[in-house]
Amino acid sequence: MNRASETTAASNAPVLWQVLGYGRQLVPPGTPYWYENKVRRPLGVVYCQYTVSGHVVYRDRQGERPLSVGSMLLFKHGEPTSYGRPPSHDTEPYRCEWVSLIGAGVDQHWSLLQERYGSLIELGDERPLRSALNRLIDLVGPRAGASSLARAIGCQAFMMELFSGLEARVARHRNPVETAIADIMANPIAIRTLKQVARSHGVSREHLARAFHQRVGRSPAAWLTEARLTRALQLLRDTALPIAAVAEQSGFPSAHTLARQVKRGTGRSPAVFRRS
Repeated sequence: MNRASETTAASNAPVLWQVLGYGRQLVPPGTPYWYENKVRRPLGVVYCQYTVSGHVVYRDRQGERPLSVGSMLLFKHGEPTSYGRPPSHDTEPYRCEWVSLIGAGVDQHWSLLQERYGSLIELGDERPLRSALNRLIDLVGPRAGASSLARAIGCQAFMMELFSGLEARVARHRNPVETAIADIMANPIAIRTLKQVARSHGVSREHLARAFHQRVGRSPAAWLTEARLTRALQLLRDTALPIAAVAEQSGFPSAHTLARQVKRGTGRSPAVFRRS
């Protein structure tokens, strides 16, 4: 399939998110179990699979890795990966819980999940994400009688639970200054001082400033100004919001500050930039 037809296939996904398939599956010994995701169709389908028992492996460009009990795998049709049960473990049963999703924008969200957190996630004894998966399986089952809208809302809620749960896992392994840096970069339009951010994470302002510069290559103030200016220019270009509203929604304390930064960054006033 060429690039144009791949794009067409993805764009033909239903607008409302939906579960294409799901299961609490037992693969008996001796049953073939191997999937090459690159050739699977239709495009735009994404999968979340949790290993309950048994042994399977996952192959990507980094090589082959085992999916241990308690691991969650994120993958999708069309990507150059594969997974299944190798011959050496064909004498064991394999149990898993899984859903596949499709809908407008689902695969873009999934790509972001994989980019941020990886495709293979070791959950161990952590229950929340597995519980979220099973809630979705129950919601779309025939006994639930959920409407197509309720199922779509359930799919979106599951996606957001994945994002929030995986981000919380990452945050638990950060030290306080790394958490503070992530907070700044995730919320550039928040009106607060560096001292306030530092205090909320239990670090000193000076330590946070040094660590931010080492990590990003610029001071927090310079990075925030650039991020806010980028947001402001987008609003000026793509909306008819008043200048004061643009300043507020891009994180600048006043329209005057916004005008000064737009002039410094583009050589034009906000009004002239918008007209051009």
